[in-house]
This record gives sequence, C-alpha cells and structure tokens, in this order.
Amino acid sequence: MTELDLGRIEITPAAAAVLEQAGLQVEALLDRHRQGDWGEVDDHVRQHNAFSLRYGGLIRSSYGIAEGVDLLVSTSRDRTYTKLLLGDEFENREASAQEGYARWAAYYDLEGNPLIAVEDPLVDVILEGLDVSTGWDALTALDVATGTGRIALKLAQRGIQVTGIDPSPEMLSVAQDRAFRLGLDIAFHSGSFEEGLPFERDAFDLATCALALCHVPDLYGAVRELARVVRPGGYVLITDFHPEGVAIGWRTVVTCADAYYRLPNMPHTREDYVSAVRQAGCVPLDVRDVPVREVPEGCFAHHHEIVTEFGDVALCLMILAQKPEE
Repeated sequence: MTELDLGRIEITPAAAAVLEQAGLQVEALLDRHRQGDWGEVDDHVRQHNAFSLRYGGLIRSSYGIAEGVDLLVSTSRDRTYTKLLLGDEFENREASAQEGYARWAAYYDLEGNPLIAVEDPLVDVILEGLDVSTGWDALTALDVATGTGRIALKLAQRGIQVTGIDPSPEMLSVAQDRAFRLGLDIAFHSGSFEEGLPFERDAFDLATCALALCHVPDLYGAVRELARVVRPGGYVLITDFHPEGVAIGWRTVVTCADAYYRLPNMPHTREDYVSAVRQAGCVPLDVRDVPVREVPEGCFAHHHEIVTEFGDVALCLMILAQKPEE
C-alpha cells in the first residue's frame, strides 16, 4: 500500500499531555497510521478507510494508549492535515444544518456520496428531456440551496444564465471559486427559504433545489417560493433525500476529523412533496423514487450487503413539475 500523505500535523493539548505521560512518541503512532495500521477501529471504519484511500475520504485510526484512553488519528479528505485527539474530545452530536454545512463545505465535493452518485446522472437525464425549443442559452435558472454550486455549474455549462442562492457563506465561497476556475459567470447570493427568496415573481424559466428540502421545516412554504419565481410554462426541479430512507432512521451526517454531526432531517412524506408542488400551482410531470440498488458499485463500504438488505428502499426523490401557462 502507498504510504498515506498526512499533510500538516495537529495535536490537541490534552492528547499531547497523555502521550507525554505514557512515554509514547507521536511519530510512532503517525507511522502506524501512515502505513495503514488503523489500530482498534471496527470493521466498518476499516472498510471506509479502504474506500477513502481510493477516493479521497477521511482516514481514521484509533489506538489504546492507556487504560481506558484512546487516541484518534484522522487525516483529512484532501490530505492537507492530520489531527491527533483523545477519543473523548471527538464530538458526536446533533447539529444545525447551518453548522453542519459550514464544516462540510471544504470537502463536500471530495467524498463519495451515494445520494449524489445516484441523483446526479438522473438530473442530466431530466434536463435533456425538457422542452427547450428556444435553446439553452436563452434560458434563465435559479438554483436554490446551491451549496458548492454542483447544479448551478451543470446548468451554466449548458449555456443557461444561472443565479445561485444559499445561506452558507462557506458553501458559497466554494461555489464561487469553482465557477471562477471554470470561467462560468454565475450570480451567487446569500439567502434562504425562511427569509423569502429575494427575486421577483416569474423571474426564471427554471428553479432547482437539490438535496436540501429535507432540512427545511416549512416544506410547503419553500415549494411555494420555488414556484413563485418561475414564469408560467417554466419548470421546477426538486431532488431530495427520500422520505422513505429518513423514515427508517437514515440521517444526513457530516464526519470531520474531530466531529460527527447529525443534521436535522424533517419528517416530510413523499405525499407532502407532491402535495406541496400541486398546492404551489404546479403540475408534476415526472416523479421518481430512486432505490438504493441503483447506487453505483463502490459508493458504499459494504456495497453488496447494503444492497442486499436495503436495495428496495428509496434513497432519492426527484420531482420535475411545470407551472401552467396562464
């Protein structure tokens, strides 16, 4: 195995003190971690580490350095730093979507996300099916909860004039940098559904919202805002973490070198989404329930086992709707 690039080394004061008291050298533990000796982690983490070595995810080790004391070693997804901390310094808690995405921004596009892996190519399929007789470059689009700009970039690369909006400065910073590097002129704004979208009625030909409404308490209000800013004859495209998965206890989680955050997932139902679209005055054209079995091979640490047990569970909900002509 190729040795792991550790980047800069960070160690918490508490971890440094315990190591000194135990007479252990930091470099000795780093060598074990660097060479793929993950210590006392469980099988799931070992599988995750193997996946992360290949695709750039977080690498974690755990070493017992004293009675009842574990030291964690975590190398970041982009390999820029490795952090050493005590097990009881690792945060494992509920967090707001704002806090979670602030921490997630730096590596959101680097990790293998099964939900995005199954959703992203289907977005392309749906876009290809739109009636765009005027040509893509004549269209305007609003990407709400744009995050790191994944959908906004996809739209802009088709020639669409795109505006993106998101409440997270950290995610927007990544989106703006990606657009700049690709030479794409996208107007990014800070804002959220809760504040009301700062755009005129009927301002866009298309409004998209990807993998975000599961965090929004007022689903009906959010969908009304999406529909409001779309012109008659225009489209609304929603993708999300499927309510069926949420209902069985699956969560949106953010795993950092020093934290495991569980983000809020609202108890919306599939019927709520469809009803919200209809109540907003739009007509559902395409509603897709994408099951776990359609996730590409390699996206799960235990792909065969997960697909065998949960293959029929819907992972992603996709809704394309149209605002009727007046």
